[in-house]
Order: sequence, then structure tokens, then C-alpha cells
Amino acid sequence: MIAAQLAELIGTEQVSADAEILAAHRFDRWCLKHWQDWQGEALDAPACVVRPRDSKDVQSVVRFAAEHNIPIVPWGLGSGVCGGVEPRPDQILIDMSAMDQVLSIDEENLLLTVEAGINGLIAEEAVAERGLTIGHWPQSIGISSVGGWISTRASGQFSTAYGNIEDIVYALDMVLPDGEMVTLGKAPRAASGPDLRHLALGAEGTHGVVTSVTLSLRRQPETRRFSAWYCADMASGFRAQREIVQQDWRPPVMRQYDASEVARLFPDSVQDEQCLILLVHE
Repeated sequence: MIAAQLAELIGTEQVSADAEILAAHRFDRWCLKHWQDWQGEALDAPACVVRPRDSKDVQSVVRFAAEHNIPIVPWGLGSGVCGGVEPRPDQILIDMSAMDQVLSIDEENLLLTVEAGINGLIAEEAVAERGLTIGHWPQSIGISSVGGWISTRASGQFSTAYGNIEDIVYALDMVLPDGEMVTLGKAPRAASGPDLRHLALGAEGTHGVVTSVTLSLRRQPETRRFSAWYCADMASGFRAQREIVQQDWRPPVMRQYDASEVARLFPDSVQDEQCLILLVHE
């Protein structure tokens, strides 16, 4: 059995073929799979679930898989909603959630290094205690992992000012399909060659398993203000936002609601089915 061989390799506590654990890793938060499961459809589970303790465990599992031609499915915290995790019975699922430590906070150079399985909100809270912020606030921040942000090329609600994850990631460590470890980044800028960090960004684990990530930090803003503006329709709201950005004004958050959303979320302030633009200023 695959599970027994892996248990000998990295330890029995890190490998499971328990039916309940396998069932919990059949799919992420994609609503279609939840519906199919609720309807009683039989959904595939992986051959086993591996929870590595460190990057050496990841390397051992990946090398084993390469030697035996076994596919691997990386799993962060299972927060995806697009069906990115669909393991098969002949596959190994690597659950990164046990690799969840803050490795370093460099307050001088404003850099945070974490293991890939750490929850995004926990990482943000770790630097917030020091008056810093990652500035990356995807809607799933409370249930997603930093490694998942990399693999899905995530965007956050404050991206107008702080950028998307590709603008925030400084460096990363990744185990390649042959089990070799590489560090991508670690320099402010390179004048030659492609930016190899993009091998991992948005790759959904196809080029390797991300084990640790270094993110750029910013100091928390002194103040934060909110404003909201009505607009006649969605098109006029888009024009207003386009003009704001083209004037080099970058509110961290620019969010537009259509008339139905305004009526649902702000029923006491709705005016003649108008749309609404919400701005956050720092």
C-alpha cells in the first residue's frame, strides 16, 4: 500500500488512510462538489493523506511519488471554490496545514517569512502586533493559507493600493517534481532572465509544492476613513472609478454595489435603485 510505504518513510503519524480523513479531503469548498456529496454521489478520495512536518518531509514524499510515478495533489486549507482540489484513488494528497509556523519577522527590511500552511489571518495578526501589515485581504483570509494564495495567484480587497499577491511575495521555497528544493526570489530585483517566482504563482501546484513564503510588509496606516457615493447606474460607477485610478489616486478599497445589493445590504439608505461605490482611504 502507498500509505504503508510512506509511513515507513516519514512516520506513521504523518500518513493516514483513515476513511474519515480521506473523505474530508475529497473536495474543497466548491459548491458543486458539496451539492453532489449532499445528493449522495460517490466522490473519489485520495489513496492517502500526508501531513508533512517540514520541507524535508515534503521532499521525501515528492521523491517517492516521482520514483513510483504517483500523482500528487497539494492541499493548503481547502478553501478553494473553483474545484482546484479533486484527488483520485491513485493519488497522494499532501496536506500542508501542519506547516503553519511564523519563521521570521524582519522589521528592518519589512519582510515576513512563514511556512506555506499557515492561515492568512494568523500571519496578518502576527505582524499586526508590531504595527505592520501584509496588506493582502482576500475574502477567504480567515480560512485560506499563504501557500494557497501563491498557488491561486490571489487578489485581496486592498489590492488597489497594495497590489495582488504577485506584488507582495518577495521569495518562496518550492519542492520541484523531482524532490529538489529551490528558492525563488531573495533579491530585490534581477536585471537578467525571467522572474522564476511566477513558476509557482497561479500554478495550482503543477510545478512543485511551495513550503515557505517571504512576503513584503508595510507599516499600518495612521488613520483609515470610509466614504460612500451613489451613482445612477453601474456604467457611471465604472467610469468614476476609472477616472479615480487614472488620476493616480489609489484608495486601498474601491467596491461597487449594484442596485439589488444596495437594497439588500443598505435598505435604510437606498435611493431610487441607485448603485453605490464604497471607498476606503488611508
